[in-house]
Amino acid sequence: MKSKDLLKTSKLLGLQPRIDENGLIRCDGRLEYAEFLSFDARYPIILPRKNWVTKLIVKRYHELGKHVSGTNQTFSALSSRFWIISGREEIREYEHECYTCRKKKATVAEQVMVPLPEIRFKTPLHAFARTAVDFGGPFITVQGIGKRRQKRYLCLFTCLASRAVHLK
Repeated sequence: MKSKDLLKTSKLLGLQPRIDENGLIRCDGRLEYAEFLSFDARYPIILPRKNWVTKLIVKRYHELGKHVSGTNQTFSALSSRFWIISGREEIREYEHECYTCRKKKATVAEQVMVPLPEIRFKTPLHAFARTAVDFGGPFITVQGIGKRRQKRYLCLFTCLASRAVHLK
């Protein structure tokens, strides 16, 4: 594969692609004589965007970062072996789809309080002029040592104006 074989609008054009002996498309860059780098670092494999293999590779490197490494850190780790076309966008898309990351970044919804009933704001009379009633129970009670148990119920009267409480 040579640059003259590509369309002028191809995203591969600036990468100087070549096909290696295994049939993989690799970048042919300026690191040819950097012997201290691995072969994959000197000639990274070019991967297309929105491909299932690319998504699996991005997933692997994202999980190696324990779901806390950002887009740039994941991109840096990937670029030592691979060149993903529009790689940052591919990583961002995967981070948005990742269930673990979505759970970590979730925000707690705030409950919207409803307006108080109009009856609570009318001109106050005396205590318990307007009341609310709550019932509760049964409660099991014991009076004294070794006595029998009794079921009891609670009736709670609350003043709507002052919030005073009367128990029965």
